[in-house]
Amino acid sequence: MSYVFALSFLFRKYRSNARIRVYADDHLVEELTLEKDINIKTIRHNDLYGSKLIGPRNFFTINFIPEKVFLFEISEKYLKDHIRIEVQNSNNDYTNGFMNNFSYIMFTDFNATLVPKWMLEPKYWTKKSWERYARMSPLNEENYSYNIFPSTLNYTEKKYILVEPSHKSLYGVDWFGFPPNFRLGGSFSIKISLSKKHRLLHFGRRKPGRMTIGANVLKTLWRLQELNTSK
Repeated sequence: MSYVFALSFLFRKYRSNARIRVYADDHLVEELTLEKDINIKTIRHNDLYGSKLIGPRNFFTINFIPEKVFLFEISEKYLKDHIRIEVQNSNNDYTNGFMNNFSYIMFTDFNATLVPKWMLEPKYWTKKSWERYARMSPLNEENYSYNIFPSTLNYTEKKYILVEPSHKSLYGVDWFGFPPNFRLGGSFSIKISLSKKHRLLHFGRRKPGRMTIGANVLKTLWRLQELNTSK
């Protein structure tokens, strides 16, 4: 079986291009060259596939997501222990102890996810499918955050995410897992541990109990035009 690893972030370029390599264990999946800024995109929640949520006075819930998502197809035979993201981005104007400008990457709430390729097929994007997903719920609320599938790094316990060199500011707040909205400059790597539950691969280690479909992850991929529902 093949999986699709989705990676999304904001990028601010300064002077030179940044490079990102994605590995499945020691297998190089792909290398990216970032030549232009990647900006944020504002969408209404109701613009997500199948969503009908209106707030007080007909105000719409707003989602902020990067304007781009990178998708990598990876055979399950390479996905044994972890996925590693290596970033080379040491571009700045550091001089005599001072720095005013630098290139950086910023992860938002929608940052990375791992999805079986079959789950992105149009036949799973029907009204009947979404009604079935809506009926699926966790056995207890305590484990809800850790049993969403597919999940993002936000819903992965931080002990399963290794950032090197350590960015101490990342873990200065008590998040579930990977905290969003920090400017990450310089070169660094992110190692995401993998495990299996119900014969599916997941970030981190899932808690005991029933899995819940992470509909917003799939809906965001649809909004970024990475899912085809027209067939």
